[in-house]
Amino acid sequence: MFVFIRSIILFILIGCWISLSPAIAHADDRKVRFATMELAPYGFLDESGNITGYLYEIANLIIGTAELPIINGLFPVKRMIKEITDGRRDCTIAVDAPIIIKIFQLIEKIGKKIKSGILPRKGITISNYHDLYNHIIAVPHGTSFTLKFDKDDEIKRQFTNGYRHSINMMVRGRVDAIAGAIDSLRYSARKNQLVPNDIFGEAFIFTTSELWLVCAKDQLSPKMKEHLKQTVIQLRDSGEFQIIIDKYL
Repeated sequence: MFVFIRSIILFILIGCWISLSPAIAHADDRKVRFATMELAPYGFLDESGNITGYLYEIANLIIGTAELPIINGLFPVKRMIKEITDGRRDCTIAVDAPIIIKIFQLIEKIGKKIKSGILPRKGITISNYHDLYNHIIAVPHGTSFTLKFDKDDEIKRQFTNGYRHSINMMVRGRVDAIAGAIDSLRYSARKNQLVPNDIFGEAFIFTTSELWLVCAKDQLSPKMKEHLKQTVIQLRDSGEFQIIIDKYL
């Protein structure tokens, strides 16, 4: 929710750095306040209005295993970044993009990589970057990928309101391919009662990024950060994170 990179995921790329005020109090180490980005399959509302998603579940598992009260909210990407930089939340799960490294402290790897790039319609092959010029590509509003792709005026883009809208346009033949996080696109297709292998061709990958537990640099004590780190290592190495991920992907 892989949120965010100059790739979709770009829960990461859209956030603006907002300086932390010296007046912001340090978080109480008896609780750690998490934020999860609002993007399926990372964090979203199900048909009953309940929050779900694999990053949301993973964050709750970390909190519970660390024997802390579960405080975890779902936020649109910009709001999620602001919640942490303004000191109202302490940690999230995000990819190791340069902007994330600049703003946050990387605590520990989750053990999941996020791939972003282009998913073409089945029957269309994109084997190199220049093949993109021959097709109309759906690009959800507010997403960013590589600098080259973002600035390339020769790319024929069709901006959309999200992955579901992009998939619907592709199914109707209005676009030839979709830019986005590959896992999230395939998940959205399944939620639309579509079989991903029946509608998508082979992905053309822009970036592959590692998911990390990240926290604000100055809001938790070193002792708490180490406690969270060891909790993530335990859950990752035991395979419990993978069990959650497999439920969705």
